[in-house]
Amino acid sequence: PISISSSPHQEVVTFHIKAVGNWTNALQKLADEEFEDLLSHLSLLLDGPVGAPSVDLESNRYKLVLFFAGGVGVTPMFSLCNNLLHKAELGRDIRKIGFVWSTRANKHTGGDHMDIENTQYLGENPLLPMPSSFTPNLFQIPRTESPDAPGLVLSTPETSYSDDGLLFTECYMTNVEKNESMALPNGVTAGRPDINQIFKRMSAAAENMGEKRVAVCVCGPEAMIKQCKAAAIKYSTGNVYFDLHSELFEF
Repeated sequence: PISISSSPHQEVVTFHIKAVGNWTNALQKLADEEFEDLLSHLSLLLDGPVGAPSVDLESNRYKLVLFFAGGVGVTPMFSLCNNLLHKAELGRDIRKIGFVWSTRANKHTGGDHMDIENTQYLGENPLLPMPSSFTPNLFQIPRTESPDAPGLVLSTPETSYSDDGLLFTECYMTNVEKNESMALPNGVTAGRPDINQIFKRMSAAAENMGEKRVAVCVCGPEAMIKQCKAAAIKYSTGNVYFDLHSELFEF
């Protein structure tokens, strides 16, 4: 339940820790009660890094990338996505990034839940209603040469990845029914993502761009991983292939 959520280019290293057991709950209690004092004498022992994604996101092989995150699994995906956005700003040819986050709604700040009362903004544009623990470590959106070419697109299930934009964020509140009268921020959809349709949309965009490979990174519960693996096989045709890496986060 401990993840690095910052990216290599960022000056501050951030960790997100989910309190799920005796040790992590004790750590959360200590941080809540003695936060200021804790900062003055806290020492960390770090080991690693250990392992690497089975898809090569460091080379120029992939220009199209899909991220799927379930609940707290958003933290490592957030780090990888921000790293790609930074590389795009430095000039790497990255054409489309789809970021799909499925989580529970939370009307109060905190945890790994989506915060619908404290949507953050980039200028006048609303961004994802991320938990307050991500502030100010939000998506590092590259500047575009044209004001008519947005870097960020708040997507819906009907959004085409062939539209203008680099990062397409698509969020789902799994404990909100589609017919509930809750005011949802832009880019947030009630219910669960249709993973097959998301792969289908990215496959169509890849064909339009003449790209044959799409990298897919998934971090979440087993059910989400199984659905993504099945969709990757189904939509890997003679024209487009999906290369998938998964991490099981089921807390």
